[in-house]
Amino acid sequence: MEEMKKRGKCSLICVIGGVTVIAPLNEEQMEQMLANEFGGMDEIYADAYRMTKEKKYLDAAKRFSHKWLFNSMVVHVDNLDNKHANTQVPKVVGYARIAKVDKDKQYANAADFFWDRVVNHRSLSLGANSRREHFAPADDCKSYVEDREGQESCNMNNMLKLTENLFRMNPSAKYADFYERALYNHILSTQHPEYGGYVYFTPVRPAHYRVYSSPNSAMWCCVGTGMENHGKYGEFIYTHVHDSLFVNLFIASELKWKEKGIVIMQQTNVVDRTCH
Repeated sequence: MEEMKKRGKCSLICVIGGVTVIAPLNEEQMEQMLANEFGGMDEIYADAYRMTKEKKYLDAAKRFSHKWLFNSMVVHVDNLDNKHANTQVPKVVGYARIAKVDKDKQYANAADFFWDRVVNHRSLSLGANSRREHFAPADDCKSYVEDREGQESCNMNNMLKLTENLFRMNPSAKYADFYERALYNHILSTQHPEYGGYVYFTPVRPAHYRVYSSPNSAMWCCVGTGMENHGKYGEFIYTHVHDSLFVNLFIASELKWKEKGIVIMQQTNVVDRTCH
């Protein structure tokens, strides 16, 4: 319910109308349409199903899975070379949501394999991925240090969302470790410390620079997700499953678990450094 509330009434109207729009499309037509960037439609329909328990929304979520990607991930085939990165990541966020609401092991398997391929095989040390918005093949890794357009901030926004969803189903330290690495090394630095501009690309080209958005004159996709990124630092510090509490991030904070009558405070010695 909370996910849909965040998206607002407009999203709910789009969800209801969308089922009617895609109804006449056969599977081939659906796949042709999904060859383009369509955002997190499978995630939205999975949330609609969780809210309403109406199966038509779950069916719609699975129709938006894009079988080209889903079928490959299920059988553990990495077909991501030179594919537009942030077209693929939101689809897989949806796979994880479908797995959660429908207890579907195939979708959980597909989401976890994708996460592993991106995090452990297609990401740099700061946790970020892609260059020129696309996944580089292994034999083209040198393009990371040659290209002006490095890792995209939107990709990381969605990768952290995927990581949170996978953690909910399987509270594993590998998810928290990646989240912490990406948050500190990539996301934290993507907003200008003085005038608040947001970063689209983070190049690793030697002696290069980053371009920040200008107020009132640049509204990139990474400005929208950038605003979201810096408003959710507290989201993953603590999580719990029943009576088990997980401290996922070492960030100075205070937790008040009212149901258990517990207060936990973290104090860190991380030094605040403003980078220019």
